[in-house]
Amino acid sequence: VLQRMRDDAVRPNEVTYTALIAGLLAHDRLPDADAALRRMRAERLQPTVVTVSTFIKAFVQRNQPDDAWQLLAALCSAADTPPSTS
Repeated sequence: VLQRMRDDAVRPNEVTYTALIAGLLAHDRLPDADAALRRMRAERLQPTVVTVSTFIKAFVQRNQPDDAWQLLAALCSAADTPPSTS
């Protein structure tokens, strides 16, 4: 999906990545969702509250609350701020 957007000269944004991540997590594709998050950040896009809460929900549903806390802490420390609300 992202490559097709780039081929059409459309730049993915935070909403695009969040929708992609949500879809991947809904299909139990956590490694792919994590890769999408890394790519999002590599493109200098800040995860939104919705992006982070989508991951947290997936971790909680998988009974992995420690992973949820770890992700939140990593994102906040990397950005020196909480996730964006936009």
